[in-house]
Amino acid sequence: MLSNKGFTIVEVLVALFIFSFLMLGLLGGFLKTYQYQARNEFRNEAIKLAEQELEKYRNLDYSAITPVSNDCTSSTEKIQRQIRNAYIEYTIAREITEEIPNSVKKIVITVCWNYKGKSYNYSAETLIANY
Repeated sequence: MLSNKGFTIVEVLVALFIFSFLMLGLLGGFLKTYQYQARNEFRNEAIKLAEQELEKYRNLDYSAITPVSNDCTSSTEKIQRQIRNAYIEYTIAREITEEIPNSVKKIVITVCWNYKGKSYNYSAETLIANY
């Protein structure tokens, strides 16, 4: 009589194959989640930078704000931040226009950055009145 107390080597190999296949699927999901979280952290940093720039202009006197227009390719202002062991270089562009002469100025701050060969940007704007 044969005793059926254990698994055969074939059963163990099939079980290991199925287990490893499932683990590879889970690993792919974890890596994708990590990438989404990293992109969100980079975007959050861009939002902070844009808000800081807008606050600088909100604290200036109306007459001290001069019209300017540049985009991320022509801007020379770059800020480097370390996020998750990666150094991301943000470029800050400004567009300041006078919406109503001697009354209202519109300020648009655009923050641009690259991550894994793809370009991203975030824009924030405000109006400043002369009163």
